Amino acid sequence: MAKNDGGDILVFFGTGDENNITDSDKFYSLYEITDQGTSGKQTWTKNLAPGEKVLDTPAVANWVVYFTTWTSVKGQACSSGEGKLYGLKISKVGAPGGSEGLVTLDPVTGKWTAPQNYISLGAGIPSAPLVTNGMIYIGTSLNANRVIQIPIPGWAIARTKSWREVIH
Repeated sequence: MAKNDGGDILVFFGTGDENNITDSDKFYSLYEITDQGTSGKQTWTKNLAPGEKVLDTPAVANWVVYFTTWTSVKGQACSSGEGKLYGLKISKVGAPGGSEGLVTLDPVTGKWTAPQNYISLGAGIPSAPLVTNGMIYIGTSLNANRVIQIPIPGWAIARTKSWREVIH
């Protein structure tokens, strides 16, 4: 959940069958719902590739919802599959969400990439993304002792003023 710039409460959730993770024929999605008290309004949906599923909780930071997905290799019950990290813009006043929002640091050029939908995390089922100011951390089922670190642009940090600074 997050609030957008208009104060609307946005709820994000993904679908994926945790009890049948190797099912590769079903279609799953990530949803953004605007909370309206006793009901909700679906504002956008990101449909995933066949068999690609969201297995953990999304995280929101700096107007972007980050979530991981996993796709098994069809016909291989014990495959490591492929994990992905998505970053999509959340809905703001006058700007619908759901478009590319994942900006990462290119390790070769040292420059920020153009916004994209996702990046591949390689083999293994990824954890939920832990998003901090300037970095995303993700673990996978294949490398429990290694954490994937993905640099992202930081955002401004507000400083709380003391009462003496406000009154004087």
